[in-house]
Amino acid sequence: MRRVRSRFAGWLLLALLAGNAARSQKLATVTFAVEDGLPSQVILDLAQDGDGRLWILCRGGLTVFDGRTFRPPPRAGEFPGEPPVALTHDQAGRIWVASARTGPQVAYVDRGTWRSLPRPPLREGDFGIVTSLAAAGGDGGPLVLVGSSDAGLLVWDGRGWQVIGREQGLPAADVRRLQPLPGAVAVATSAGLCLFSNRQLDCQPRQVDRRLREPIYAVAAAGDDPSDLWVLGRGWLGRLTDRRLEVVAEGLDAQTYFPAPNGALAVGPEGGIYFGSPGQLHYRQPATGAVAPLGRREGLASEGATAVLVDREANVWIASMRGLTMISSRRFLSFDRGQGLLEDEVSAIAEPAPGRLLLGHNTGFTVMEEGVAVSTIRFPGPVDGPLNSQRVLDLAVGGDGITWAAATGRGLLRLSTDGRWRSRRFDSAVMSVELDAGGTLWVATRERLYSRRPDGTFADHPFPQLTRPRWLYLHQGTLYLATTAGLRWYDGERWHRAAGPRASANNVYGVLVTAGGAVWVGTGAGLYELRDGRLAAVEDPLLERPVYALRQGPPGEVWLGTDDGVWVWDGETLRQLTVRHGLAGREVNRGALWLDQKGRIWIGTDRGLSVYRRRFDRRPAAPPRVLLRGIEALGKHLPATADLHLSHRQNHLVFLLETIAFSHHEGVRYRYRLDGFDRGWQEDVPVAESGIRYTNLEPGRYRFHVAARWADGDWGPEAASAAIVIARPLWREPSFLAAVGLALAGIVLGLHRLLTRALRRRAQQLAAINARLQETIAEKARAEAERERLIAELEAKNAELERFTYSVSHDLKSPLVTIKGFLGFLRKDVADGNLERAARDLELIRGAAETMGQLLDELLELSRVGHQQSPPEPIPLDELVQEAVDLVAMRLAARGIEVEVAPELPAVVGERRRLRELLQNLIDNAAKFMGEQTAPRIEIGARRVGGEVTCYVRDNGMGIEPHYQTKIFGLFERLHPYIDGTGIGLTLAKRIVETHGGRIWVESAGRGQGATFYFTLPAA
Repeated sequence: MRRVRSRFAGWLLLALLAGNAARSQKLATVTFAVEDGLPSQVILDLAQDGDGRLWILCRGGLTVFDGRTFRPPPRAGEFPGEPPVALTHDQAGRIWVASARTGPQVAYVDRGTWRSLPRPPLREGDFGIVTSLAAAGGDGGPLVLVGSSDAGLLVWDGRGWQVIGREQGLPAADVRRLQPLPGAVAVATSAGLCLFSNRQLDCQPRQVDRRLREPIYAVAAAGDDPSDLWVLGRGWLGRLTDRRLEVVAEGLDAQTYFPAPNGALAVGPEGGIYFGSPGQLHYRQPATGAVAPLGRREGLASEGATAVLVDREANVWIASMRGLTMISSRRFLSFDRGQGLLEDEVSAIAEPAPGRLLLGHNTGFTVMEEGVAVSTIRFPGPVDGPLNSQRVLDLAVGGDGITWAAATGRGLLRLSTDGRWRSRRFDSAVMSVELDAGGTLWVATRERLYSRRPDGTFADHPFPQLTRPRWLYLHQGTLYLATTAGLRWYDGERWHRAAGPRASANNVYGVLVTAGGAVWVGTGAGLYELRDGRLAAVEDPLLERPVYALRQGPPGEVWLGTDDGVWVWDGETLRQLTVRHGLAGREVNRGALWLDQKGRIWIGTDRGLSVYRRRFDRRPAAPPRVLLRGIEALGKHLPATADLHLSHRQNHLVFLLETIAFSHHEGVRYRYRLDGFDRGWQEDVPVAESGIRYTNLEPGRYRFHVAARWADGDWGPEAASAAIVIARPLWREPSFLAAVGLALAGIVLGLHRLLTRALRRRAQQLAAINARLQETIAEKARAEAERERLIAELEAKNAELERFTYSVSHDLKSPLVTIKGFLGFLRKDVADGNLERAARDLELIRGAAETMGQLLDELLELSRVGHQQSPPEPIPLDELVQEAVDLVAMRLAARGIEVEVAPELPAVVGERRRLRELLQNLIDNAAKFMGEQTAPRIEIGARRVGGEVTCYVRDNGMGIEPHYQTKIFGLFERLHPYIDGTGIGLTLAKRIVETHGGRIWVESAGRGQGATFYFTLPAA
């Protein structure tokens, strides 16, 4: 080993120099210029609409920014024909512009459509140049103020224009700036400050202080009270409260500061004040009141500002003559060479004394005092090898104030408090240094492990199978060593080794024993822990990216440095902070994550140094806004705000979104649902820039909903489409199906009639029809089914005809046999001359003939049922009952049968003759089968249920056994052969009821229990 002694460039002395204390701090900024989409670098004013879009007034015209894309403004409606020169927004979020090339023209955007106010009745040149525009509202309607360069104020009160100049009390004819306030509008002029409230001009603020009678360049509200204002004057900034002006900054170079007629002034989200002019911009700290310039050194596009706007997410937008800047957050202050560091990359951090930081770089050190870089020390001599061959990888500060540095190829550096330093080289590059509780220095080189003895010599510690150590970490007497082959640790007696499940998990960069006692290990595979002698992935929090540095932060927090920023674990939530949040660089170096004695976290990255400021770490003040730009169907762009009626082919929909978010689009989370398709929200899903796609949607009614939030925030307002109706294809429309059904029914009916006629004529035609049906495959199945049905119907009718023929032949045969037999007797009696017997024979023959005639008459009557002889008509049922009772009155009287008819019988619809015949048959049937009843009785009644009347004829006669109750309506069915009758009456009654669309049945408890015949008819 070779020892080198040198002077460390008087680093302690330089650290105390205050000459460089004014070095700036770099902010988390994003700048925009022409190459990013701005129509011009010169930006005149800013405004934000109700949806959150940023409207930018450039020298070349208007442009609108949603966080991703600069777009031209809408052109619908009365778009101003001249380039706007002033821009503002009102409380409703509407954008207002003013043009003045040929006299003031004021217009505003209402739901994407421009609307213009009437032009003021002024001659060209009377008004001068428009300097500012303000729009407010109140009980009296909209209020619009236009500021002029030499004609005062032009005011629109909803009814007309009026000019307010010096004659009306305005202190000067040139208006520098108009600023809407809660309940008022501030009017800044070259002769002081006035307020326009309650539609009147109030210049009392000018009486508060002489400065308020001098040129005023900008005004901003300090709160909700219009009397609490920040005011920017010539070379000073003050706060006006309770009729008292407190100047908080003055002595500014007015000639340099205000080359333009107006200034920029805004209150930041943390309470700080941004103020300035196109030539210079300053920021006033809210806590200390210190004022510092803001410009290119701090990351802005320009040294000055034409306008400052704080958006709904609490980002600060600064317009300038050289472009647009967004300050997304002040949670990080960052430093690089522009702020005095030796290099951008910071590889190690230590705190030799409270408030003093020592930063390690590739080629030396930077000393910072209270957040300001005060000196740099570059290693002497040429760099031997790559730039990082002498990189400072680790720093350790002892209780005696000595700082030890692991400087790879340059060896171990010892920095003493007297400003001297010594270098000691080892067998290989020095990777890490650590001091234990007893003050012993441990040194890990690329190949071996050493400890420093009290006499200054170094002891070599045997280390079996050591592979490329990276990092030393001591905790309560246990020495942990991060290597490229897993984690090793020494417990005072022996070495142990823990390996991970794969090679990248064995690539260990850092170790930390947490406040809870867990041994966390940063590996190339992510965050692991020592568990049961092995390396296992930490499940909560789960982090699956390379972890280079681990540091216990403020109580309850662990900070993890990775290849993409830092991750903070608070015991419940793992949160990422990266360049999008203001961090200086993307990759955190393993020796450059430090918690100082004031509780601040310092992060050294590949692009600079950042310090985390908790008081400025805030989530955006408002969630991101997502809007529906439209819907695409079959490549056609459709509006999302109007009901859509699409064809069945347009069932592939893409919902086009516009997300208005400025902080960082990568942190936006979405949820959406399509009513009619999704059962619930699809939450926290990625959304492609091309939109949200739904394919193969069924015909139906849909409505799309979408909302957005930040990763750790609440859901923002929901955007919803209008109704979307996808029509059924023609072949699925009810009208089409009905038409097809009717056509098919017509075809079937025609075939049915054709086949019926063919079957009636001859069986040969059935074969011909069947042959024709087979000519088309499409009709074959229907024709075959119809043929089978007709055959079955024919067979059924044939079977019925056979039964009918059998019954007729049987019942007709009986009187024929009687006639034939008694004709023989008649011949014999005539031959014998027995005229008395011959007369009796003739009487019997006549009775048999009359029976046959009655039978044939009733069969004829049965065949006529169903052939309508007169049109159906409403008939009072009590009339029909009375007519039927009169027809069988003789039989009833002969049997002494009492008939009881229910009162107020309903009316029915039908053929009067047939219905009378129906009742006559049922009453006659009841009379015939009364039996030996001593008090025969028939009851007739009816009741209406809906559109139907149920009638009944009840007797107390012979009754009907249950097993006969379904047979009695059959042709020639007779239960009592000894009782006169043909067996056709009930069959006839059944046919009459059925032809009227009704039904008939009988109920009886059995023999001797009487019977009740029920039948239904349509109600009148």
